[in-house]
Amino acid sequence: MEGLISLALTRRDIRAMKTSSAPSSQFKLAAFFSLLVSCLLIDPTAEAGQGFLASISPARLELKSEPGKVVRGALTIENMGREPANYLVRSSEWDYTEAGQSLFSDNLKNQSCRPWLRLERRKISVQPRAKRNFRYEFHVPAGTPAQECRLAVLIEGEDLGGVAQAGGGLALPVKGRMAVIIYLSVGNVKPALSFTGPVASGGSALRFANSGNATGRVVGLMRGKDAANNDFDVSVSKQPILPGQRRSLALAFSQPGTRKTATPTYPVTVSGDLFWQYGTIPVKTVLQQ
Repeated sequence: MEGLISLALTRRDIRAMKTSSAPSSQFKLAAFFSLLVSCLLIDPTAEAGQGFLASISPARLELKSEPGKVVRGALTIENMGREPANYLVRSSEWDYTEAGQSLFSDNLKNQSCRPWLRLERRKISVQPRAKRNFRYEFHVPAGTPAQECRLAVLIEGEDLGGVAQAGGGLALPVKGRMAVIIYLSVGNVKPALSFTGPVASGGSALRFANSGNATGRVVGLMRGKDAANNDFDVSVSKQPILPGQRRSLALAFSQPGTRKTATPTYPVTVSGDLFWQYGTIPVKTVLQQ
């Protein structure tokens, strides 16, 4: 998972908990919500910080620079809870595997660009229902060769074992962590994407390769026709394809001109054009179940 994790309950969730006639309904839903957020942790192998109801924007940064230059910007943290909150801010190594798993590490990897990053502060306090900006800078050393730098800024609660005040007098135990994924392109770098065919084992996914030196993504709406002669709109996952990767990207089928999910009968013929930052990829293939 790449980008924003926003930890919040909808008003309908709160009303349902308040009006339920089951004595244990509030406890059960709170426990379920805590478990759900634990499953959504950006780094599922790391211990979560204090529970909080918060969001961060933008969820992803795609920056450009030249050697010897400084890139500046700001991130915004919103506290959606009813109590003041303190957040800890730090950088992390980040990688995204061909299997679609985000990997985070505090250990400085070889030729890491994290030392280039300057954060305005390591701790930020935000009042309830309020937003606050904090600034960052990248100081790219002179003589840096062309490359794409990838890292993450992690935001988590300061105090362990806290609860989030979600409204209606409810205090929910929520644990989580948010991450902003950063791509910093230094010099002349770009992806080079190509379509390599459907997944070998069958199913609703296509394979793509990136032979360039920067991350790329494909977008677009294709056409599909299944064994029962039904027509579909076919979209592809927008997950990133890092340099040197060969990725399987899942397909989603919907009824033509709508967003209503549909299930095709295999085999399915898929055709159309997909687009990426620097070109078009024509696709024509047959999916086998």
